[in-house]
Amino acid sequence: MNPWEENGLDQFSETLESDSYGLEAFCRLFYGKRLDVLSIPEDAYQTAERLDLKLKAYRFPSVPEQLRSPRLIRIGAIQNKLVLPTSRPVADQ
Repeated sequence: MNPWEENGLDQFSETLESDSYGLEAFCRLFYGKRLDVLSIPEDAYQTAERLDLKLKAYRFPSVPEQLRSPRLIRIGAIQNKLVLPTSRPVADQ
């Protein structure tokens, strides 16, 4: 049997935990470069928890442009929760 199917990605990840360089390299290749985590006000966390949402904030650094001054840009991303198996028809979702 294929070791990837037998052990899965979780087993591979656990194996890398003992090797800090290996885990860092794996995360960089799998997820991209590590981003700075931004602080979020406590009331925002409480609201998110009450609404059963996950709330996260990251800083995406960029290279300064030559012709424009730096701008602060905020991006919101929403992913809906799947309540039924993905094998069910879209109309049921």
